[in-house]
Amino acid sequence: MKLCLKQNCLREISLNGTGLNGISRRINGDRSIGVVLTLLGCLFLALNLFGSLGEVVAAEVKGLYDVQVIVHSQQRDERRSASQDALAEIIVRISGQSSVLQEKEIQDMLMDPEQFVNSFAYHSSSQPEYDEDNNLVMRLQLMLSFDESAIKLRLKNNRFPIWGDNRPQVLVWWATEHQGQRTLVNFEQLPEVAQQIFNNGVRRGLPLDFPLLDIQDSVSVSVRDVWGFFKQPIVAASQRYGAEAVLMGRNWQTSEDQWRGTWILQVGAEEFWYEGDGADAAEIFSQAMDFTADALGQLYAIRAGVEHAPKLRMVVTGVNQLEDYAELQRYLAELSAVRSARLHNVAGGTLAYDLELDADLLQLKQIIRLDHKLTLQKDDYLWVDDTPLLEYRWNGL
Repeated sequence: MKLCLKQNCLREISLNGTGLNGISRRINGDRSIGVVLTLLGCLFLALNLFGSLGEVVAAEVKGLYDVQVIVHSQQRDERRSASQDALAEIIVRISGQSSVLQEKEIQDMLMDPEQFVNSFAYHSSSQPEYDEDNNLVMRLQLMLSFDESAIKLRLKNNRFPIWGDNRPQVLVWWATEHQGQRTLVNFEQLPEVAQQIFNNGVRRGLPLDFPLLDIQDSVSVSVRDVWGFFKQPIVAASQRYGAEAVLMGRNWQTSEDQWRGTWILQVGAEEFWYEGDGADAAEIFSQAMDFTADALGQLYAIRAGVEHAPKLRMVVTGVNQLEDYAELQRYLAELSAVRSARLHNVAGGTLAYDLELDADLLQLKQIIRLDHKLTLQKDDYLWVDDTPLLEYRWNGL
């Protein structure tokens, strides 16, 4: 994990590892599949540290192509089936859309999942499981690492969206009702509930944070505010955490085997609202994270290979050193929203580029804002030869 105490730094979060804390969801009857977090306890401390300082708005998520699966044996048939489930989870995580699994091209990928596996290894499971007679059953952890380049290439060739590893931080204000008592959720007040929400976020590659609920938060936001979705105090209190997105949610039990939840996701001026039902609270949390990831995927995932690529003239100031120029060139070449970048002219420390995009201009601005390499100087577009122009300042290496 890479920690940074500078303004607007990126947080690096790893989704692979061997800790006890992981996510688990039932697939194909009796097998569970999960992504295990690296040093989750340390990660939680880091999340709260950065949240309290209000310095982070994006997280660089590592381990997006790694999955751990609980299996019964080392038989190849079981490994192949587990690889299929793991690949499906990764495709959803990378595309940012849960509905993508219904597409024929994706179904074709899942028919031969092992072609996308880079490596696998077995370890003794640290998660005890019991059979119907309450006898301890030993399980294995199958650790699968998938080929990032091959998966991205297949998605790109079939014009499916691709969501990079630099993702918006999501601050979760959640209220849960139990036996008539409503409580705000974080790892100190309701650790088991917070863990379920957090793990579902990891399943979808979402970097989540919870409010500290300290004195400052308590003065600004009450459980009534969250339960009633009074957005003004919640959004104001969220500013100290610097999160790019704010998720407000609530869940309650309506009958013995029925739960209900409602949630609102706010990303800048964009707002998404949804409600769902489930057999238990865990199902509500799973739905909420799927909804959140799908909504953010629509904003940030790039569908490459679109026809009639939009064009943009980008003017970048503050490029004063040769190292700055080389890094800017590299950054534009690797930017997922940019199909091509051609240097138009140079005037001192100011460079002008002609860009062809694989995204619309709004998506490009959102992605650049997350990266913190460039700072937008004017939000309004200028026009040069019928081409929109945006001016940025280079922030250095």
